[in-house]
Parts: sequence; C-alpha cells; structure tokens
Amino acid sequence: LSLYTIDRNRIVVHGQQAGGSMSYLVGFAHRDLIRGVAPLDASLPARAVIKSNDPAERLAFYTFDVKESKLAKASAVGVKRLTAAKYPVMTVQLNDKAGLSDSDRLQFLQWIDSLDRI
Repeated sequence: LSLYTIDRNRIVVHGQQAGGSMSYLVGFAHRDLIRGVAPLDASLPARAVIKSNDPAERLAFYTFDVKESKLAKASAVGVKRLTAAKYPVMTVQLNDKAGLSDSDRLQFLQWIDSLDRI
C-alpha cells in the first residue's frame, strides 16, 4: 500500500458467488484495513465469526442479490446476521445475472465514496 496513493477509508473487497463469500472472510479478517465488503450473489459463510460492530474499525456491507439465484435465501440469512450485529448493510436486488446496469454501478460507486462518512 505504501507504493500507491490509496484512500484507506475506501478500501473495498468484492467478489461474486464463491469470491463473494471469500470477500466476507477477508473483510472480517482485516478490519484494520478493509472498510467495505461488496459480495455479489453470495452467501455469508456459516463459519464466519461476526463480532459486534466496532466504531474504531468501521466495516460496511453492500450486497448484490440476484432475484432468481439459488443463493438468494442464504444471502438474506447472512444480511440478517450482519444487521443483528449492528453493521450498516445496503442490499440491492438485481433482476438477473446479466450484470450491473449503469445506475447500479453509479449507486455502488457513491456508496464507496461515502465510506469515509459511514
């Protein structure tokens, strides 16, 4: 990180399906560095240890759920676990697996930009 000019308040991990589940694990393991986790069509791993939210090490979640996905129910359970632990969670419902629309991308980028204020 010292080689690049990086805003440490806006470091986000992102992944799709298995990569999204991994993004949860990376986010929780590196709370000193990661500020946002953005899984797409992914479930929170059952073995993920969710500690209470710590204002000193802020961590926010932006989940993309695909409407007809087989992971939709598992993703919703994970969101409930995060909400119960008092983490800020934003969930966006995507209509299909075609990907993000321009407005979805814009909304996601605005969320990343807001991480220094959450």
